[in-house]
Amino acid sequence: MDNKELEIITRFPKVMHVILDKMMRGFKSSLEEMNLNRTMSRTLLILYDKGEATMTELHHAIGLEKGSLTPVIDQLIVKRLVERRGDSRDRRKVNILLTSLGRKKVDILRNEIANYIKKSLDKLQAKDRERFYRAVKVLTDISGKL
Repeated sequence: MDNKELEIITRFPKVMHVILDKMMRGFKSSLEEMNLNRTMSRTLLILYDKGEATMTELHHAIGLEKGSLTPVIDQLIVKRLVERRGDSRDRRKVNILLTSLGRKKVDILRNEIANYIKKSLDKLQAKDRERFYRAVKVLTDISGKL
């Protein structure tokens, strides 16, 4: 790996954070209406994509300590958005999954996020939007291989 590649790799996490921060700045409508914070919404979005996950899987995906994740899951259970269910293959494991209400709320949330991001991208020139879409496709393809 040469110095230029190393520089790009070390900047990557910051760039991703800046992009998300700039695109999502001001997005609060559904989160406030649903009385959700960002950690709760990330948890719901991850469960939507995974179907179900253990606390360990969630803590790795979110980057939050397990002890800090437990109250988040408890609050989502109280809101009837997720439930805990024992694993039929391993009785020691407990899976977290969306309820039907949780799935409906995440459908709304995902749609609003997509619309909000689209409005953010509409500020770019068509050429830059197209470059952005290509870059996201490439990153999505590569992430599936990691």
